[in-house]
Amino acid sequence: MNTKDNRKARLSREIFHQSLLEIMDTKSVYKISVTELCAHAEMNRSTFYAHYETIYDLLQEIENDIYERMKAALEEYKPWNASALVHYYQYIYENGSAFLRLIEQDVSFRARILASATSLYSFPETLGKYDDPEDVSRFKLNYIAGGSLYAIEQWLSSSHPITPEQMTEYMLRFASSILKPNHFSK
Repeated sequence: MNTKDNRKARLSREIFHQSLLEIMDTKSVYKISVTELCAHAEMNRSTFYAHYETIYDLLQEIENDIYERMKAALEEYKPWNASALVHYYQYIYENGSAFLRLIEQDVSFRARILASATSLYSFPETLGKYDDPEDVSRFKLNYIAGGSLYAIEQWLSSSHPITPEQMTEYMLRFASSILKPNHFSK
């Protein structure tokens, strides 16, 4: 395949990505047909089927792309620290509409993001080292990751969102308060 064909295929995929996300603003992905998507994209069904078998293949490609870009944003900042989180939240903010649609409508994407957030907060460089037993730390990290995801949803849904830097500051402060040893002891 020559460069022109590669460019054309890439453009077709981008149009399908954008069209699916636009329709997902008003309709569940589970109710979108290939015909509806192609009409919205102003593309032929044969073009769609040249790239995908189902709408869910397209959805998976979009998820993988966003997830890999988020991961790449974090990889630039190892060891992970506040700067990595700012970069992470900046990427989420810049891709807010797509990110929000995916976490609202796709359980598998939500699970991947939760796992990513759990691993991000589990590094001592991120929040410091705490002396909880391993099972307690794991519960706390999962609690922080779940809370962070809901906070991200609220942040992206807000008409007056805070900056990625402020989001980082808030999330680190909240997470640190949860991870402090004996935080809830009598």
